[in-house]
Amino acid sequence: MLVQLAVELIMKHGSMNEFCLPDPSLTIIEGWFRKVMLASGPTNIQLSGGDPTMREDLPQVVALGKYLGFHFIQINTNGLRLAHDTEF
Repeated sequence: MLVQLAVELIMKHGSMNEFCLPDPSLTIIEGWFRKVMLASGPTNIQLSGGDPTMREDLPQVVALGKYLGFHFIQINTNGLRLAHDTEF
């Protein structure tokens, strides 16, 4: 059975009408990943939210998922940071 988990990483989305809610810490995200792995095995992970690319630790989030055994990690983005931040 193929299952997919959507993880809301961040509330910021890079547009003018941002609202403020706390983003989950890497420790909290690790807990979510571990619970899913125990319950379902290596499912597909979709990193979502406002825009996950607004998180400075996004590479660490992806690396953590890979380290824990998730083989497919998808990032759902509006592309604004990718378009405007050439260093990213």
